[in-house]
Amino acid sequence: MTSWKDQIPGAFAFFAGFPGRPAPFGLHPLDAARARKLIKSLKKEGICFEEAVAEIRRQLIAHGTAGAQLERHMQRVYEVLGPRLR
Repeated sequence: MTSWKDQIPGAFAFFAGFPGRPAPFGLHPLDAARARKLIKSLKKEGICFEEAVAEIRRQLIAHGTAGAQLERHMQRVYEVLGPRLR
C-alpha cells in the first residue's frame, strides 16, 4: 500500500520532470484523480488538515518550489483540502 505521503507528488504532477515547477494541486484531470485518492487516504488514516498541509509544503520546498510560487500552490492546497478535511 502506498503511503499518503507518497501520493502527494502525483497531485502536482511532480514526476513530469520540471523541478521547482509543479502543476497546481489537482488542476489537471489526472492530477485531480490522484488528489481525490490522496484525500481518501488522508481520511482513512486520520491525518488532520494541518499535518497534511505541513507535509505538502515540505515536499514542495524539497522539490525546489519557493517564494510567491510556493504560496500560490499552498493557496490552492487550502482551497481543495480545507473543505474536505476540516
